[in-house]
Amino acid sequence: MAESGIVSGFPSHESQGGPWVFSLRGHEIRVDPGLETYPESYWRSAESGTWEPEIFDWLDGASSAGSSVLLDVGAASGIVTLYALSLGIRTVSIEPISWQARALRGNLAASNLSAEVIQAIVTGEQQAIRNERDHLLGSIMEPELDGAAGADILTVPDLLRLARCSPGDGRLLIKMDIEGAEFAALDRSALRRLRDYRAIVYLSLHPGAMKGLAQDASLATHGYWRLHALSEVVLLRLRLLLTRARVHDMRGRPASLFASMRIARRDKVWIVEW
Repeated sequence: MAESGIVSGFPSHESQGGPWVFSLRGHEIRVDPGLETYPESYWRSAESGTWEPEIFDWLDGASSAGSSVLLDVGAASGIVTLYALSLGIRTVSIEPISWQARALRGNLAASNLSAEVIQAIVTGEQQAIRNERDHLLGSIMEPELDGAAGADILTVPDLLRLARCSPGDGRLLIKMDIEGAEFAALDRSALRRLRDYRAIVYLSLHPGAMKGLAQDASLATHGYWRLHALSEVVLLRLRLLLTRARVHDMRGRPASLFASMRIARRDKVWIVEW
């Protein structure tokens, strides 16, 4: 795979006199422009507070409350990982796309920070048992597909082993982007395990991404993908209800089942606690 220029549709940037330097809420973050897959403006938007400030608010609050371990599922090039590490939170970063994982490692080195980075897809236990790699890769949008071809398959129990926490100690944070295969990761068995660990989970739901995953172009064109997204979101909310999880938004408002049915039209953040 090419190391510079256009890599499967994502640009990488030649280094121009050293790393990009940003301040995220007073913490200095350095980015390796020779490996980074996002433009400088992406990082500047985080610096200015216009890119998803909710995730930083959540990490600030969780860190103050004593949480000390983060599983960053869907870490991309590391904006959440780097900020969590700057708060002193030990972080394990999971990213299925090879060049994103490579950029993340470069940004960690540039910032003189350390995290375990694993190139893997996180999905359900039954898929892992059957090793349905082709099916799993079908849940990742082009042009990321080629970059995920060598990814491992992890389940929630695998993640908990990586976290090296004790059940019930309340130290574990999980940030998970939900775009396709990740719905299967949160089956009832997995949710019960998370409940046992008293994990606090930040679910960043992106049901609109499922339009790009539609196998049939007509499904995407006619919007039937929304039915798939709706069913996945509602089933997840029901599974959370069955495990007696408290689900709310960043303002503390409960995520009702009715409200869940509207998520298929837009991105949403759920905070899940037990």
